[in-house]
Amino acid sequence: MQDFRACHPGVGCAATTEQRELPLGDRPVESNRLTGTDRGMTDITVKTGGCLCGQIRYELHGPPGIAVICHCRMCQRASGSPFAAVQFMPSEAVKIVAGETQSFNSSVQADREFCPRCGSQLFFRRRTRPEMWGIFVGSLDDPNDFAPSMQVCLSSSVSWLDGVAAAPGFEEKPANMTPTLRYDPVTGRTFE
Repeated sequence: MQDFRACHPGVGCAATTEQRELPLGDRPVESNRLTGTDRGMTDITVKTGGCLCGQIRYELHGPPGIAVICHCRMCQRASGSPFAAVQFMPSEAVKIVAGETQSFNSSVQADREFCPRCGSQLFFRRRTRPEMWGIFVGSLDDPNDFAPSMQVCLSSSVSWLDGVAAAPGFEEKPANMTPTLRYDPVTGRTFE
């Protein structure tokens, strides 16, 4: 197995205590086109995301970077899941448009940014790579565009993950479970 750190030094599991506010103002993005004064970029895809409760909202401007599935124990613990799906973006492409994140120093190399109200994990960055943000894909309004280019830290992947495909699957919850609630990812509200 190829060592991930050898081909992508400094990229992995982390965030930063530095809050970035980029010069796009508080206006809503009406199209995927920015003006030339907005960091000199044009015809850029704009993706949006936020936390579970809706307090934190962010925009991603530009093409995605490397897309990783991380199985390390820190990502497992931080996400409460068997792995974390992470999309890397240049720091200047990330704009927090509502709310303020809180930071947790998860290791000597990294900080993780999360919502102080609901606890949703949103970003991380290695201190050695401040120009890159890791965006937790589950926090995107539409996570379906994520196309992982690699999996890392497979030595700590959970042993039962390969058998998941064999478990029975349902489009929604079966009748004997609590009903599935509809959820608005922008406001954080649920309804029946």
